[in-house]
Amino acid sequence: MFGKKKAQRQQQIDQQMEVKTQLIRSQIDSMFEQFENVILYLKTDKPSPQFLLTLNDSAVSILKLLGATCKDHVDSKEKNVLIAAYAHFDTRKQEMGTDGRVIKHWLNYAECALLGKKLNKLKISQITIDAAHKNMQQGGMRNFMDNYAGANHETQDIVEDAQTNRAQYKLENQTVIANTQQTYEERQAMVQCPDQNKMYDVAGGAQDIQFGSSLYHPSSKYYHQRPRDDQDDHKDNRQPKTAMEEDDNENDKTGKKDQPTANSGLMNVDESASNKNNQKKNPWLNSYVKKAPPQTIMVANKPVQINYPYPCKIATDDQTGKIISFHNGTAFGVVYAKPYENLRVKIEAANLERDTVKVSKLETRYMTECNLTGDNPLGYESIVDQQFQ
Repeated sequence: MFGKKKAQRQQQIDQQMEVKTQLIRSQIDSMFEQFENVILYLKTDKPSPQFLLTLNDSAVSILKLLGATCKDHVDSKEKNVLIAAYAHFDTRKQEMGTDGRVIKHWLNYAECALLGKKLNKLKISQITIDAAHKNMQQGGMRNFMDNYAGANHETQDIVEDAQTNRAQYKLENQTVIANTQQTYEERQAMVQCPDQNKMYDVAGGAQDIQFGSSLYHPSSKYYHQRPRDDQDDHKDNRQPKTAMEEDDNENDKTGKKDQPTANSGLMNVDESASNKNNQKKNPWLNSYVKKAPPQTIMVANKPVQINYPYPCKIATDDQTGKIISFHNGTAFGVVYAKPYENLRVKIEAANLERDTVKVSKLETRYMTECNLTGDNPLGYESIVDQQFQ
């Protein structure tokens, strides 16, 4: 009887190991996806220093989470989980080739975490902390909870997969651990953890960055060093031009004014895009269209071929700032990103992705691939732009 219980207990431990290994592998894959987006952005003609700082802060936050995960495995004496995860990390690192050199300190920090070494404490910039706080005040908590629920669903899928295919993963991990253990122990003696300054090489170094405290109230030592929100709001009373107004000015100069047309799928709404004040009323309007809508999209009386998913912004009424919706919210009016920023299209709600993290990733990738830089590179403010208002 005791032998049976012992066998059952060992089976549970084995199953937990496969689950934990798959979870940390997934975490590593998400980390590399972020790293690859950064490298793509660095290859653009004129990367924005502010956006680079945001990307750097994001990478540091991801690495801190990885460090916390690895510490849990060290404290639980789950060395085999870390060895299997390290092998996966090393494979992904090798796949990056020479591109990995520009983020070598990030990779070094991640390696130290997986090797179970003591990590240097890292901080992110105060400007990003402030932006995150403002985001939470403007409805970001709802988006955070939506993202949290989505992440929980994804985690549950990984757990179920690991449990279903436990025997297969166990065999694979045993092979990987046997092949990696010697290298793992050798690297433990060689690798040194990078410091705060090196972790911000991508953003141009840490010398001019104010690293902050998450305590956003008057007792924070950084509170009086920053302009107050109400001062920022009144600093310049001029209303910025919308993307549509700028386009109209250009068209007036050239004598051309191509208006987007389509069949019944296009909305008959006011030409001007929502201004920044309207965006502040509805701070998270950014979305993307998942797949091609059923209607034909026309520009200058010609059908256009658009590759999906495609970034967009949910349209608002210029007078009231209210979101334009149809059929009790089952469809929305949206504004497409450049170069189709004049398009106003009705899109079914089920065909719109609203998850802030997913939308921001797509926006970053799209701006990078299309080499869109400057103010409002999408034709409207990206999620990152809105965070810094």
